[in-house]
Amino acid sequence: MKKLLLSLCALLLLTGCSDAYGKLTDGDTVIFSVGETNITKNDIYQTMKAQASGYAALSEATRVILENEVPVTAEIEAEAQASLETYQATLQDSFLTTIQSYGYADEQDFYTNSLLVNAQLTELTKKYVTDNFDTLVKTYDPKEAIVLTFATEEDALAAKADLESGIDGLTVGSTYNSSSAGAERIITTSTELDTSVKSFIQNATENTISDVIIGADNETYSIVQITEVDPNNMKDAVITVLTNLDTTGADSDLYYFKKYGFKIHDKDLFDNVETNYPTYIFD
Repeated sequence: MKKLLLSLCALLLLTGCSDAYGKLTDGDTVIFSVGETNITKNDIYQTMKAQASGYAALSEATRVILENEVPVTAEIEAEAQASLETYQATLQDSFLTTIQSYGYADEQDFYTNSLLVNAQLTELTKKYVTDNFDTLVKTYDPKEAIVLTFATEEDALAAKADLESGIDGLTVGSTYNSSSAGAERIITTSTELDTSVKSFIQNATENTISDVIIGADNETYSIVQITEVDPNNMKDAVITVLTNLDTTGADSDLYYFKKYGFKIHDKDLFDNVETNYPTYIFD
C-alpha cells in the first residue's frame, strides 16, 4: 500500500494538469476487483488525495531530493545498518512485531524505507550545514566551554582555582561534586542552560574563566571555562552539533524543497499540504 501511494504521488507531481485538479491519463484502468466492483487507478488516486496526499507527496519529493543530493553510499549504508542493529538489540524478540505495527512488512522494508532514508536525511542536513557554515555560525554562535555547577560557593571558588592552575575540567568536576561532568562541549544559542551562564558564554570573545555565576534559583554556583571562541578552529565538531539540531534539520528540508522548485499543481493536494504542512507552501 505504501509503495502504491508513493507511486501514484509521483504521477501526481510529475504530470501536468489542464486545470487546477490533477488527472491520471489512464485513470479508468482497473487495477483490482472486489466482487462485482472494479477499482480503477482514479479511485485509488482520489482516495490518496483525500486521506494522505500531503504526507505522501512530501515523502516522495524528499526521496527525489535525497537521490540527487545525497545518493546512498557505503557510509550511509553503514549508518543505517548500525541503527538497525541498535533497534534489534533493544527490541530483541519483539523487533519484527514492533516494526510491523508501524506499517513495515519486514526487516528489509524497515531498513530501506526508514533507516536508510533517515541516514540520508542526516547526511543532507550535514551537507546543508557545511555549505552554509558561515551563515549558520552567526545565528547559533557556537563556543566550546566547560560548565561546572556546584551546590556551594566554596566548591565553585575552589574549582575555579584548580582550573586556573591547569587541572582539567573532568578532574575538577569530580573533585568538587559538580552536577555536570566537566567535559568540553559546544554551546550554541539553542543550548539549554541557566540564563546567566549562557549569557556569559555568548558574550565571551576570548578563552577565559568566569567568576562564580549564581543560578537563577539562587541555589547553584557555576564556573565556566571558555576553551574556544572561533568556530573555524573546531569546524567538524560544530558541524556535528548543528546537524543534530531540530531547527537546522527543518531549515535544511525547506532549503532543498525551494532549491528544487517544489510546486503543487493539484488544488486538493495544495489544500491538504497548506492545512497540514504549511511551511512547504512557497510563494
